[in-house]
Amino acid sequence: MNLYSEVLAVQARVDIDAILTTVTSTISRHVPATCVAVQMKSDPDTSRVVFGDHTYPAMVRYLDEYVTALLRPGEAPTTGSLSERVIESSAPIFMPKISADQLRLMASEFGQNYVHDHPLPISVEAISVLVVPMRSGPAVVGALGLLIGRAAAP
Repeated sequence: MNLYSEVLAVQARVDIDAILTTVTSTISRHVPATCVAVQMKSDPDTSRVVFGDHTYPAMVRYLDEYVTALLRPGEAPTTGSLSERVIESSAPIFMPKISADQLRLMASEFGQNYVHDHPLPISVEAISVLVVPMRSGPAVVGALGLLIGRAAAP
């Protein structure tokens, strides 16, 4: 049995959704940011995605609707995301200040069109992004991210 299979066997006995929801909710209560947890499913091309944002709950609804449009509620393709880069490299990504437009350009064509057709519920000028690997033993099984937006001037 390989390590990834062993991790999946352990996850089958644990309520991963409850853990991810608790983690994102707790972090967002203590850090004014949108928190995202991404955990690969048995098919690593698909991930479970959970958001938390105590300061701007409308961002959670927006991102949940986006994920639903991508694939289905709570699941999104792993490929083509910052999370995938972190999972594959086992290295964190930190962008201390990036414009909202630059972040949009990193999204897939679908993501860029979605943001164009469905504007964000809050206006942001710049965003700080931190995405770190989530591990189960030595295996990277997902990523945890924080996105802190700086409001645009009125």
